[in-house]
Amino acid sequence: MRGISKKRVFVTGATQGIGRAVAERFLEEGAFVLLTDVVADSVITETVDLLNGRFPGLAFGKRADITDEKQVIAGFAHMRDALGGCDILINNAGINRQSPSHVFTASDFDQVLAVNLRGAFLCSREALKLFLEHGAELF
Repeated sequence: MRGISKKRVFVTGATQGIGRAVAERFLEEGAFVLLTDVVADSVITETVDLLNGRFPGLAFGKRADITDEKQVIAGFAHMRDALGGCDILINNAGINRQSPSHVFTASDFDQVLAVNLRGAFLCSREALKLFLEHGAELF
């Protein structure tokens, strides 16, 4: 992963699993990584504290429910204020419900779509705003 050192990376769903592994990989390369998740602030703080000092990069944390537009906007504002912008978005957060199709409720379906589609859209939109602020070109 050449050219990643000092890049500013926003990762959703970053306190466990794939999101955490992705965050660690960017930190290994010297990136500045904002770890976001819907878990308690204490879990985010604990994760950030555990990661900082283990890798050349620097981790930050912010609780964000990506289904909430105001929280997504606040998360990217935090990224801009703390790091001056965003270079890379990792839209990792996602959920599923382990229910057979015939008992999967409309409420479960709505929640999955809210995280997996709406959340990814909101994060992508806000990241794009920061990319464009710093001279990225649209194709």
